[in-house]
Amino acid sequence: MAIDPGMYSMQQFQVAVLAETTLGTAKVATMQYVNIDGYPSVSRNPERYLEVRHGTGRTAKKADVYVNQYGKEKTISFTAFYDQTLAPIFIENCMGLVVGSSPASFDIATGFLGVECKHGDTDTDNTGALTVALISPEGSNSEIYPGCFVDSFRMYADNAADGGRFKMDVVLKTRHNISGSQAAPTTPTAYPSTYRTIHDLSTKISIGGVDCVMNKMELTLNSQVKFFGYGALGIPQTIARGIPEFLVSGIFGIKYDANTAAMLPKQYDENDIEVLLYTGASWASATFGLKGSYGQISDNFDPAEFEGGAFVDLPIKFMAHTSGDLISLVP
Repeated sequence: MAIDPGMYSMQQFQVAVLAETTLGTAKVATMQYVNIDGYPSVSRNPERYLEVRHGTGRTAKKADVYVNQYGKEKTISFTAFYDQTLAPIFIENCMGLVVGSSPASFDIATGFLGVECKHGDTDTDNTGALTVALISPEGSNSEIYPGCFVDSFRMYADNAADGGRFKMDVVLKTRHNISGSQAAPTTPTAYPSTYRTIHDLSTKISIGGVDCVMNKMELTLNSQVKFFGYGALGIPQTIARGIPEFLVSGIFGIKYDANTAAMLPKQYDENDIEVLLYTGASWASATFGLKGSYGQISDNFDPAEFEGGAFVDLPIKFMAHTSGDLISLVP
């Protein structure tokens, strides 16, 4: 066979996602492209046995090889620009909740249990499973991952990077099986450019009940998705989020000044630190933002230099209360 003179750029590989209508059944028509920032990190994680067995001589034998993906958890991780189409899809899937109203936020309530999912469920939104396609520029060499759930979603922005645009780190997991050597999805939708920036969080920047000057922030949702049971070919029977808890944490870069100096001694006390960031006339009408009323300092921190000034990176783990949400997020 003669060599192929073709050559591809890594930027020609693409990722697309789409909510499944039947959980575990891949849906690849009219998928949504993701504006990825580099090739995804993929753990296909098959059971692979290549060890030597008892027999003639001191060599491993081809007949003893065993490779199988059934029942194995697969992980797809990527960084992408945050936009107003894809971020809500990933947040809705991570939380297993649909958006509310006044404001249009995703809310993890104190009694959060998460939507119950099982193989074969019928869904009409993004709270069930997603199909993920890793699209190759070489025809019929794409990989299709059905039954995916967002295990971790991290959104972050820095005033000094990318024009303040938010990015997102997304980790999806599945215990359904990969289909390799597939045709590229048909009629995908171009990724949008409806970016969010840190500058959009301009109406209210309040942490610990005081107004702050903020230079960066990040928020991480960790659903701790788990797969249980097994059906034909090792697929899971049920899927649950928040096992043993749904984790929400953040880091907020704020200027050290008269308003924020009191944050340092709060490291060795229990305090409710409210984080309230939004744009809009009020929180009830916020068009972008987050609210966490019961944050606790989660690690040590000290002032550090940022562009010659003193700032602190405040680490927070968010808590719920008897009648208070763990987090409310307007995407």
